Amino acid sequence: MRNFWTFITNGKYSVGCSGQTVYVYDNAGVEIKRFCDLIYAYNAVFSPDGRLLVVKTTDGRIAVYDMEKLTLLKKFRFSKEDSSQDDGMCFSENGDLFYNIERFPDTLTTRLAVYNTKDFSLKGYLFDDEPETCLDQIEIVDGICYLLGFKRNGDEDNIDFVSKAENGRLTEFTPISEDDYWFYSYYLELKQSGFTKKTFENLFAYVEGNYNLNELKRSNCSLKELFEKYR
Repeated sequence: MRNFWTFITNGKYSVGCSGQTVYVYDNAGVEIKRFCDLIYAYNAVFSPDGRLLVVKTTDGRIAVYDMEKLTLLKKFRFSKEDSSQDDGMCFSENGDLFYNIERFPDTLTTRLAVYNTKDFSLKGYLFDDEPETCLDQIEIVDGICYLLGFKRNGDEDNIDFVSKAENGRLTEFTPISEDDYWFYSYYLELKQSGFTKKTFENLFAYVEGNYNLNELKRSNCSLKELFEKYR
C-alpha cells in the first residue's frame, strides 16, 4: 500500500490520496479505480451514506465523485487563492449540505461555504463579512456545528476560540488556550486523513509534546469536548 496523505474507508471502498491521484480499493484491498482530475489533492471525505466522495486540493479546487458508479460528478474552483486551502470540511449529518472553510481573497481571510449536495451548487457564504475572524476547523457533533479558529484583536494577541455556529452567527464564543487551539487543529486534520502516518509526521512535528499515532487514533477528541472543557 502506498504512503498516502489521506486513507479513508466507507465500509465498501477505501480511498487513498497521494496528491495527484485518488486511488480506490475494494474491501479486499484490490485497486479498482484511479482518479487523476486534480493536483495537490491531499484531503477527502465521504458523505454519511458513503455514496459521495469529496476531494479538496490545497490550490482551491474540489472534485465530487459518485462512489456507486465510480465516476466524476463535478469539479470546480472554490477560491482564486491557490495556496493553503487545507482547512476543515464536512457534510451535514443527513448529507444534504456540505460545509467548506475557504480562504479568500488571501490566506488570512476565511469564509464558510455551504453547498447543496444534490448538485453541489453554492447555497451561500457565512462569516465572509468578518475579516477579523479566521476559521480553521469545523465539526458537527450531535446536530450542533462547532468551529475552531481565532479572532484578530488589533495590536493585541489573537484570541483563539471554539464556538457553536447557529443561524449564521458564532454563538457561545469561547476563548481557549493557544496550546489547545493548535492541538485540536492538527488532531482534526489528522483524523480527517484517516490517521495516516504521513500526515501525522507532517503535522505533529510542530506540536510540543511526545505524541503517539496509535494513542491519538484511540483518543477520539472532538470540538464538542473542547467546547465543554472551557464552559
